[in-house]
Amino acid sequence: MVLQATTFRDALAGTDLLEKLQIDVAVLDGNLTPGEDSGDEGRALLSAIRERAPGVKIVGMSAVGMRGTDVDLGKNKVEEIGGVVTNL
Repeated sequence: MVLQATTFRDALAGTDLLEKLQIDVAVLDGNLTPGEDSGDEGRALLSAIRERAPGVKIVGMSAVGMRGTDVDLGKNKVEEIGGVVTNL
């Protein structure tokens, strides 16, 4: 199952569904709002997922880097996502 959020608000609301829907892996960007480039949204979302669904593995795919993820691929390694998710 894939849940996709296109806004920060939607992404935060979706964290409540992660355990209920038995989501195993979340792939996060650092910025969801157009024009945002601080990485604060991704860090807040990461914290919310860790708090609400601690069993979910997290892959960071952001130009700003994401500490605290299980794997931080960075923005330019999208071709590696399938293998990373499979190995988690």
